[in-house]
Amino acid sequence: MARKPSRRDATPGPEAQAAAEHITGILQEAMAGSGLPPAPSGPAEHGLRLVRLTLAFYQWSAMTGRPPVPGDYGEAPGDWPDDAEVLDVFGNWESYMAACGAEDLPGLQVAAAAAGAVVAATEGAASRQAEIDKERKRLERQAAQLEKAKAREERKRADLAAQAQAARQDAQAQRDEARRRAGERDELAGQLRDAVARGEELAAELLELRSSARGADGFRVSLALAPGAWEAAWDAVCRAACPDGPPPEMRSPAEGRAPVPSGGAGAAAGMTRRGGAERLEAWWAVPDGAASAAVQHGGGSQEWIVLRCSRPDGAGVTPVAERLWRKGLVADGAAALPPAPERAEGKAAGAAVAALIASAGRTLPLVAVAGGCQAQIGQVMAAVKGRARVIVLDDQGAWGLTEAVGKRWSVFGTGLRAYWPGADPAGPDDSPERHPLMLHTPAGAGDVSQAMSLLGRELSGWWASAALPSDEPLAAGPAASRAEEEMWARLQDEITRREAAEAQAAQLRHRAAQLEAALAAGQDSPGIPDGQEDAPPATVADAVIQAQARCRHLAFSPDALASAQRSPFRRPEQVLEQLLALDELAGRWAQGGMGASQAQAATEAGLRNWKANVSPTARNRHDAWYHAAYEGEDYQLGPHFGGGANGGAQDVWRCYVHLGDGSRPLGRRILVGKVGRHGPDAATKPM
Repeated sequence: MARKPSRRDATPGPEAQAAAEHITGILQEAMAGSGLPPAPSGPAEHGLRLVRLTLAFYQWSAMTGRPPVPGDYGEAPGDWPDDAEVLDVFGNWESYMAACGAEDLPGLQVAAAAAGAVVAATEGAASRQAEIDKERKRLERQAAQLEKAKAREERKRADLAAQAQAARQDAQAQRDEARRRAGERDELAGQLRDAVARGEELAAELLELRSSARGADGFRVSLALAPGAWEAAWDAVCRAACPDGPPPEMRSPAEGRAPVPSGGAGAAAGMTRRGGAERLEAWWAVPDGAASAAVQHGGGSQEWIVLRCSRPDGAGVTPVAERLWRKGLVADGAAALPPAPERAEGKAAGAAVAALIASAGRTLPLVAVAGGCQAQIGQVMAAVKGRARVIVLDDQGAWGLTEAVGKRWSVFGTGLRAYWPGADPAGPDDSPERHPLMLHTPAGAGDVSQAMSLLGRELSGWWASAALPSDEPLAAGPAASRAEEEMWARLQDEITRREAAEAQAAQLRHRAAQLEAALAAGQDSPGIPDGQEDAPPATVADAVIQAQARCRHLAFSPDALASAQRSPFRRPEQVLEQLLALDELAGRWAQGGMGASQAQAATEAGLRNWKANVSPTARNRHDAWYHAAYEGEDYQLGPHFGGGANGGAQDVWRCYVHLGDGSRPLGRRILVGKVGRHGPDAATKPM
């Protein structure tokens, strides 16, 4: 049985429509020639249904070769009429067959042939239309794919253009940054060169200041003598006063001191007694000045000699001191000092040296020489010139010293160190930075010479400014005027400031060496060399110096380093960490504000114990202490932070700052005024 196609299988094209018109004409002719009765008249809808059923009959007959029977329309797929519609129009199936001419087989064959032609034409047209639609859809898909590919290419081109633009911008930014860093490097190099030159000037000024620190008397040295050495000391004085003639004429106490013209010839001597003690004095002329010496003995007290010279370099009396040292006539406490270096071998001996360093009775400098420097002991003694006690430690002795006083206070390798009287490694009021450590490379003659020269300068400076207890037994001498005492106090303050400047200059010289090494290695930035940036600071002063090199939004007063030099705080890495956190807070301050209260912003930055100001009592009683200078301007300190609340200076530290208001020279930076010890408060006596 042939397929029963649906009338909606395909949309008829022009050819199908023409075929339908043609077959309609054939059907009309066939019906007219067959003598079939006309369709019953009725409403328009009834006529349309009649035509539809008649066309359905002929279409079915053309496709299947037979007339339809009841049930065929209902089983066939597609838009066919149902049996109920046939009965509604024709009344019964026989009337439907008669009306359509089912018995007229020739007419039916003609209609079937015509209908077959229509079906074939329709199917051919539908097939061609399907192929056309398929090709159209394929072309549409290809067009869509081409559009997508075009869009992808456009996006790729846009991305590549954006990447190229970003790369150009990055390259330009890198070039600008390289130029900026090169400019900063050159500027920093110039600043370091200027700072090194200024440091050398400060060192020379400090040495000159120390030479004149004792006031109008010029150079003065006080030495404790070994028991019974006063006669030899007086003999040395007489030889210095009259090197080519008899000793000076001794005057009676009533005659007193004989004046000696500056630059003149001759010498004089005198003697006084008080409470069983005898005092011998001599005065003599030296080129461009005058010199004097006083020897005191008897009365059961310590024997002393005091040497004075109006010239700051002490040229007229230093030979006397050197002669006494060479002969072993100088005492340190109760023991006479040997003229040759002492040896400390083994850990026990190193521990004994540690006890000697901390001895309260020691009145003279002690130079400890590590084992690696033994080959240069002759140069050490030449630099010392009898002005200090010299002890050479072997490796075990150095270990014993280190175990007793700690690494920061010790001496090791190829180093030597001068320990001044009053050293207190275990106390809170002394710092190892006060006792200079000198290192050198034995293979480098320049390093050795530089180390020995530095040792000589340090000893000269100490002797020029030392206040030894010999002034008390010689109280019979001329009393210093109040003006001299005030001048001495001012000079001591200046010495403290210059010492801090000298320490800063030394650090700048070290920084300059780092810069030269970085430049030689071709580095763009003169920063801290690789492997050293994370090295923890050894002291609070080291922490301040590292912060100065790394912080971009902070300014540092000279008092910051000077106060840090005096701080014995045991965790300097905490100081550096907090200064870096302060720099972060300063960056926010430089942008116009902290965005919150000071306390909240400081806490967010990681600062500890932030206070917005000092107490009114501390301000009223110690206002002078809470000030710091920067580039010629005076700034009041108030906000502060730090670590520790209980304990001594080894466990507590504070940093006092000033927040810049935008005015020059500070601008909107934060000034670090003082770092180290806790500032004076209500419990501190007025300053």
